[in-house]
Amino acid sequence: MDSFSSFSQKLNPLAKKFAQSLEQGLGQAKQMAQEKFGNATDVTELPKEYVAMEKRVDAVRISFNNLLKVARIYTTEGYDYPYHLQDSFADFTRSLAIGVKQVALVNAGDRTGLEGVEEPPKTLSHALSRASAHSAEIIGVEEPLGTALSKFSIAHDQIGQARLDMDDDVYKKFIRPLEASLELNIQKAMKARRDVQSARLHLDACKANLRNVKPEKEEAAKADAEKAEDQFITAVQEAMGQMKIVVDSPEPIRNLSDLISVQLNYHKHALELLSGILPDVDELQNHQEEIFEESEAEEAEEVEAETEEAEE
Repeated sequence: MDSFSSFSQKLNPLAKKFAQSLEQGLGQAKQMAQEKFGNATDVTELPKEYVAMEKRVDAVRISFNNLLKVARIYTTEGYDYPYHLQDSFADFTRSLAIGVKQVALVNAGDRTGLEGVEEPPKTLSHALSRASAHSAEIIGVEEPLGTALSKFSIAHDQIGQARLDMDDDVYKKFIRPLEASLELNIQKAMKARRDVQSARLHLDACKANLRNVKPEKEEAAKADAEKAEDQFITAVQEAMGQMKIVVDSPEPIRNLSDLISVQLNYHKHALELLSGILPDVDELQNHQEEIFEESEAEEAEEVEAETEEAEE
């Protein structure tokens, strides 16, 4: 009997708490319905500074979502890969990939890494590298054009890898931090705002009950309204604190700075690689022009000689 009495004592507070929660929920639902259909009176207004802070948080949240919608393209390897090559990617045989690596490794004096070369990824630079390596192989690196294509292929293979490294850094230093902010700080602020809305509805429901309550229940209803008002004020303060974290945090600017730095490093590296081969390609162009001019001159001399013989 004592154990049953103890159980009942524990159960009664739980049942009472459940009943109170249910009553509060029904009161909020009724208040929300009245507001929706324009039947509510004396709706508690939110503080102006709170409403202003909500707008600032919404601006940050929308900005994050817009940036992430675009920036997530960095998580897709082939975002700059030519569309018309997508279906024919499999046709680029493994030998082309090996050809690119062979030229780079042989030029570096390293023949030990030629085994196990994997097919290059889907990036524009890797596509240019494969096409140039294949063309250099067909023409022959002993020809000026073949040598130029070989150098171009090696540079773009390295640029393609640098682009993949950039993509990885963009995810780690920009995309993931923004996602984390959305998942943590902004979600906490949004939840706190929902708590404020819930507390306001409860407060207005208590006020409405106080206006319509019977005299013998007026004191209890008044106490409920005062308690609800305290809860509303606390919820507003807590939400203001959470929203302030969102709008005052320096992290988004730091993340943007990291993004700029990552992009800059990639473009600087690409610039260095292309600047490095340009003088060599220009020299090969000049050499090819000399060969062409000599060939033209020899052909002109032959034509002149044949003309003189014909006249004699």
